[in-house]
Amino acid sequence: MRYDIFISYRREGGADKARTLKERLEAKKFRVFLDFDELKDGVFDRRIMDAIESAPIFIFLLTPHALDRCTDTNDWVRREIEYAIEKERHIIPVNPNLSFEGFPNETPESVRQGLGQHQFSEIMFASTLFQVSVEQMIKDRILPILNSVNREKESNTYFSEKGALINILPDVDCRIEKYGKPIGNAAAGSYTPIRLLKGKHILTFISEENEQDRIEITYSIADNDMEDFIKVELLPIVNARKAREQREKNEYL
Repeated sequence: MRYDIFISYRREGGADKARTLKERLEAKKFRVFLDFDELKDGVFDRRIMDAIESAPIFIFLLTPHALDRCTDTNDWVRREIEYAIEKERHIIPVNPNLSFEGFPNETPESVRQGLGQHQFSEIMFASTLFQVSVEQMIKDRILPILNSVNREKESNTYFSEKGALINILPDVDCRIEKYGKPIGNAAAGSYTPIRLLKGKHILTFISEENEQDRIEITYSIADNDMEDFIKVELLPIVNARKAREQREKNEYL
């Protein structure tokens, strides 16, 4: 199975947060690997490595004491981080509830450099800001990486992939679904390429900000060699919803 995101964490102090983050990211239709859920048959080593290789994004939860045992070369947290570095995954260190107080003195240089050179994402698990902080991480850190990976794949397989090349240009960050199944994400103001085979397709574009804001279109491909673009205008729908919510709020008050 292919994943978008691998979540690494220390079970002591991090398991609940990892699961909560996984559920939120999956609600946004990302494919997330979390070993607590995925590993059930004892085949730990190879499946962990395969999942890290599969996922372009490696998230590490910097919960208190998460790095304390990394002095041990066989520590699984250390091995996951070092393998992600070796495979050049895009690393996103997460600082939960602003609880990270710095790297322990004994932290191996590989781990310190591998995590410390990246911008930390602050996720507020213990407050009403949880969803907002996750959305910010998705917008600033996750979508740009996945869109870049998708563009690179498109560049490398332009002539070998089957289907017409359709460039999606949305006015807000959105998720793309075909017949109700996610096929990618598109960032506002940027072209995101997808491939569609000859025939009719039902495409749905869903705002990353709110699942209610969506457009569904029927799009026909006349020729697998064609190239086209779809301009997705979700902003009027987003603004209409916000205006409606504000009116309802004013009426309530």
